[in-house]
Amino acid sequence: TLGSVVLSFDVDYDHALESVLMGHPFRTIRYCVKHYRVCGDGGVLLAEVTDNHQAMNTLTFDAPVTTQSLSVEVVESQGNVPVALFELRCYTPE
Repeated sequence: TLGSVVLSFDVDYDHALESVLMGHPFRTIRYCVKHYRVCGDGGVLLAEVTDNHQAMNTLTFDAPVTTQSLSVEVVESQGNVPVALFELRCYTPE
């Protein structure tokens, strides 16, 4: 039984970003997952995020979710590059 799920995506942490004084050539971090879905048993949609730009996402469910499995489907990234999910943490309801 889940109350929330935390996903940590790869945003190319070892990519050197220029300082504020130099500016940055990218509007978004290309390796970040932009659109994804989290599904439970039988492909039941639990959450969908369509305009993500953060490395860590916390999904808090309105009501506790009981499931035996979770799947994360990456629909789109910020750029045409491979993406990765570093970590998936599940928490029971408070």
